[in-house]
Amino acid sequence: RGRADDDDDDDAADMVDEVSSHVAEAALKCAQKNRRLRFALFYSNPQASQLSQLLPQMPSLLELDLSYCLSLHSRALRNALHALPALRALEMNCCELLDEGARDV
Repeated sequence: RGRADDDDDDDAADMVDEVSSHVAEAALKCAQKNRRLRFALFYSNPQASQLSQLLPQMPSLLELDLSYCLSLHSRALRNALHALPALRALEMNCCELLDEGARDV
């Protein structure tokens, strides 16, 4: 591989980071306006660490749909949900969180 190939890899990583931040900004705007958030609308599968950073910025969120978010685990989800005191509805269809993990939340 030459130096040009290495530069292409750096650009690809930057594009992924930009898409991630773009999705986070769009999700934040949507949540602030509507007080509800469905990650599936953004074709996004956020990591638990991303939710832990994003959800505390949405304390007035009433509805959260994490359906098809496949990388969640109970501890990270529980910590993220503590940042949402106004939350009234949580959807988690087709997640890999098992019943035992859901009880922990």
